[in-house]
Amino acid sequence: MPKYHRMKPHLLASVLVTAVAMPAAAQQLSELEARTAVQRTIDVWVNAAQKKDAATIAALYTEKSMRVTPDGILYGRAAIEKNLEEGLKVFSGISIKLDQVHVLGNSAIEATGTWAGILQSPNGSVPVNGYWGVTDVRDGDTWKADLDVYNMASPPASQEAKK
Repeated sequence: MPKYHRMKPHLLASVLVTAVAMPAAAQQLSELEARTAVQRTIDVWVNAAQKKDAATIAALYTEKSMRVTPDGILYGRAAIEKNLEEGLKVFSGISIKLDQVHVLGNSAIEATGTWAGILQSPNGSVPVNGYWGVTDVRDGDTWKADLDVYNMASPPASQEAKK
């Protein structure tokens, strides 16, 4: 056998380790895949909110999700669904914008963005907006929110207050 066909044992082991590791590395979740997954969830959220469908939105959360809201912390999918049912009675016209996405691993993503909508108050319709952040985890072939945080930005100062 010619000399160039012989491979030293440590070099062969190195080649084998690299060959085995490559498929695992190739499966690493890309930022584009993560962004697409989060955007898909946002689209479902917005469509369900327009239909006042709290159950569909709640299904986007894990059983043990935590949702941090301006009114307090909700624990578990059932509590989140109940809160959404009440909130969707007075909230409409939601839009959600995705800003940042970070891959935490093959089974976790964090994302942030902004939201806006119309709140029906005793004094009429009030435009509201704020910021949100979420940690999504892989649940089989889908992604579900495990930690969801949002706030409501302060309304702009009125013209009277500016004088």
